[in-house]
Amino acid sequence: MEEVEDLKFLSLYETKKWVKAVIESSNEILDLNHKQQQLLDEYFRLQRFDLKQRMDEIRELEGIQQYYFIIALNKFRDWLEEAVEHYKDLKKIKSLIDHEIPYIRDVRNMREHEIEYFKKKGRKQEKFFHENDSSISDATSVIVTDGNYLVGGRISVQKALKLFDELYPFFEQKLDNYYIKEEK
Repeated sequence: MEEVEDLKFLSLYETKKWVKAVIESSNEILDLNHKQQQLLDEYFRLQRFDLKQRMDEIRELEGIQQYYFIIALNKFRDWLEEAVEHYKDLKKIKSLIDHEIPYIRDVRNMREHEIEYFKKKGRKQEKFFHENDSSISDATSVIVTDGNYLVGGRISVQKALKLFDELYPFFEQKLDNYYIKEEK
């Protein structure tokens, strides 16, 4: 019984931790993108060609943060699935996430196995490219359209940030309640 109780606690703790990771990586992506846009504007407007190296550095950092973002989303979803086993009230949150950010697993897997996908040997090759109203991208690309930053062309960083900002206090309170219950 103690193992189940440990997993019950751990599932809640890890879910909360990965909510925070999504928030942090989302903020970092958006901050880097903003810096990139400012440098790009300066690069063309003032013909500051010396900025190219800094822009390349930011682009690389942005790519790293995109990877962390997708991993954090996936880890959150994994731990949330486990937490639902112990806290039935979390089913609503799982449904919300699956509805609002439906491509977490696909984008994570395609980015993790990108070489196979570039060789056209991915397990879900037919889903590697994603088309929306105004563009098409593969799962390793980013589209910024109408101020919306889409990782893999399908996962909105802004939408995830808003959603996870709202979820964090909920999980913080739920974990606090767990601690209070354990003290009694």
